[in-house]
Amino acid sequence: DLLLHTHRHRVHRSRERMLQELIDNRNAIERVVPRRPTHFCYPGGHWLPEFPTWFQEFGIESATTCRQALASSRCNRFLLPRFLDGPGISIEEFSAWLSGLAQFVPRKDYPFAEGQLAEDLPH
Repeated sequence: DLLLHTHRHRVHRSRERMLQELIDNRNAIERVVPRRPTHFCYPGGHWLPEFPTWFQEFGIESATTCRQALASSRCNRFLLPRFLDGPGISIEEFSAWLSGLAQFVPRKDYPFAEGQLAEDLPH
C-alpha cells in the first residue's frame, strides 16, 4: 500500500496549509494507486494536538507517530506508536518487537526531525 504522508515532508500549524499537504499527497498517490489512501504516517513523527481532529474531518482513519511501542485498543487511532526498523536494528531486537517483549525494555524517545514543522508566515 501507498499511504498518506505529507507531500513536502513537512507539517504545518495552519489548518489550510496542512490539509493542502494532504490533498497534494493524496492526489499524487491516486495517480498510481487505484484506491484512496486513508491512513497517515507523520513525517519525522512530528504532530500537533489539533491534527487528530483535522485528520478525522479529512477522512483519515488512522495515523502513526515515531513513538516506539506496541499499539493497543486503548491507543488514540490518530497517534499510534510503531516500530521503526532499519539497518541498525539487530535480528534480536527485531524478534523482540515481533514477540512483544521489546515493549518492556527501556528505550530513549525518538526526537522530532529537525525542520519537520514548517513555520507558516502570514500572507
